[in-house]
Amino acid sequence: MLERYPHLLDRTFALREFARLTAAVDDTMLPPDLVKRGRVLVEAARARRGTIPPADDTVPDPMGGPEQAHREAVRLIWQAVHGIVDALAPRVGVRR
Repeated sequence: MLERYPHLLDRTFALREFARLTAAVDDTMLPPDLVKRGRVLVEAARARRGTIPPADDTVPDPMGGPEQAHREAVRLIWQAVHGIVDALAPRVGVRR
């Protein structure tokens, strides 16, 4: 995608990278509107790039591997998606 649209580099993230970069965002500073909240989270993630120690944000490809490899990929994806959804649309009365 970035080969075709290089101008999107600063707004393109791997799934786990985005979850990691937005995990520490103070949700009380986020607007209540879902679209605005998403934009603020993208901007926060972009601003935090390079300020947080890098991590291995890859999800290993389980194709052709044992069942455990598939389970691990699902766990990593679920964990990242859950964190992002919680940041975008937190449940009322539940703090991250």
